[in-house]
Amino acid sequence: MGPPSKTSHLRLLQLSTGHVERVNSVILLGINLDADFSWKFHVEAITSKATQRLYFLKQLRRAGVPQALLHFYTAVIRSVLDYAAPVWNPAYQNTD
Repeated sequence: MGPPSKTSHLRLLQLSTGHVERVNSVILLGINLDADFSWKFHVEAITSKATQRLYFLKQLRRAGVPQALLHFYTAVIRSVLDYAAPVWNPAYQNTD
């Protein structure tokens, strides 16, 4: 059995259809939230996605297609990094 939940002291939420399962993390609209509202889980997830996509950027560079590099980065990699950025950093602007 794993470590006790950070919210184990809270009562279970009960609906007419039964209890609501308690989880330590959830993905909601692409935002990875954990029980203590730290951004560690979310940052690890988007870093992993961006790293996987960097491989294809390297392949484009090796193939000698320089005009596609910026478009690929902006559309495929930066979009992952920027997704919902104002949620975890309200000072973030699209021009940043």
